[in-house]
Amino acid sequence: MRVSGFSPSRPSISVLTVLAVMLGAVGSASAEPTQLDRSLALENQGKTLKVAPVVDDLTFLRRVTIDLIGRIPTTDEQAKFMAWPKSQRREKWVDHLLKHERFSDRWTTFFADMMRIRSNATGGGALLAYVHQSIEDNRPYDQMVFRMVSSNGKAGKTPEVGFILAEGSDPMALASTTAQTFLGIRIACAQCHDHPFDMWTQEEFYSFAAFFGKTRQVQSRFNRSIYTTETKEQRVMWPPEEPGVTDRKPVTPEFLYKLDKKGMEPYVKKMLAVREREAKAAAGIAAKDSTVDDLLAASDKKVNSVLDPTDSLIAAAKKDIAKIDTDADLYRKSELRHHLAKTITDPYNRYFSWSITNRVWKELVGRGFVEPVDDFRFDNEPSHPKTLSLLSNEFVGSGFDLRFLIKSIVMSETYQRGRLVGADEQTRQDAEAAFTSLPMRRMISEALFDSIVTAGHL
Repeated sequence: MRVSGFSPSRPSISVLTVLAVMLGAVGSASAEPTQLDRSLALENQGKTLKVAPVVDDLTFLRRVTIDLIGRIPTTDEQAKFMAWPKSQRREKWVDHLLKHERFSDRWTTFFADMMRIRSNATGGGALLAYVHQSIEDNRPYDQMVFRMVSSNGKAGKTPEVGFILAEGSDPMALASTTAQTFLGIRIACAQCHDHPFDMWTQEEFYSFAAFFGKTRQVQSRFNRSIYTTETKEQRVMWPPEEPGVTDRKPVTPEFLYKLDKKGMEPYVKKMLAVREREAKAAAGIAAKDSTVDDLLAASDKKVNSVLDPTDSLIAAAKKDIAKIDTDADLYRKSELRHHLAKTITDPYNRYFSWSITNRVWKELVGRGFVEPVDDFRFDNEPSHPKTLSLLSNEFVGSGFDLRFLIKSIVMSETYQRGRLVGADEQTRQDAEAAFTSLPMRRMISEALFDSIVTAGHL
């Protein structure tokens, strides 16, 4: 099913909609250009382009509801939306959707596709639950990814380890998947030979894969559970194993490129300020809670020591036992992957922020600044590099807040434009490439299914 601009389909049109059109309440709308829109306009200067008009309120309602919570709006939701003042209804509705219980479901689907989460793979179901909980808790994107890349353990206790388990803890597969998923860089071809279309060499691939070279996947002999741990031996060796090659040595891990950290960028300063406020707020809550807990604990301790001295001895023994971290030896932490995760999610790592910004932009607008979205390279530059940098910088400055990024896009005039109708093919393609018109998009299958259920009142 192809949906042009997500215009309302027959099942979702209500009597309210018809009356609204008759009364002129759904006329052509105007969106206020944002900084993002002004940046795009500057990068489009000198081009002769057709510009599609901003869609009307009900088309926007339908489009943004499908995009943010994965189904068409109900009749009651249409009534609620139309009852708000015209100048406020779009932003108020977006804020409502960002808090909606379905938001986490819809964007878990996005990340499941992006991260190739397979529920039938080892740890796949747990990883899916981890991503869903992260979105629900509004966990910053960099922190979500950091845990996935760095964690060891078993999926039942550490669900984010499902990312490592899904690839069987194979360093070569993990190197390729990690770079393509989180950095938008395709290095898989360099596993067997120097990359034929990009700058990556086979030795660089092996150096990157070595970050995963000490990770092992183990199956418990007692309960058959599978977990990851760390050993001292490096599995990734250079040169590659070939007939006649005998002098092979462990590879020293090295990141694919050096980060540019010449000075404190404004967006990094903003991110650090956000994190500082979050830390203070968390510390304040903890301090308030601990004050009550400490009082109660101290009171219980005094009572126990008076009533029965043996209780205190038992409590002390339990405390000593609790200090023994049995998991620490079983699920040893990976220093290499901890360093890798820190480098990948560093606010100065432009490919990390560019990659996710480009993916979310395409998901909502229908076309990426870079196409394909996971193929950043020197001869495949962004169509609008300044706008991509602006949006990704704001995303980093927000503290890697997914909801902030999504709102920044859907409140733009660009997102709220329609599709050119009646224009010749070349004119339409040029406009869509410049984002002055939106391309036709397919509904994702989950949204189509849930929309049919909603339309049919099932």
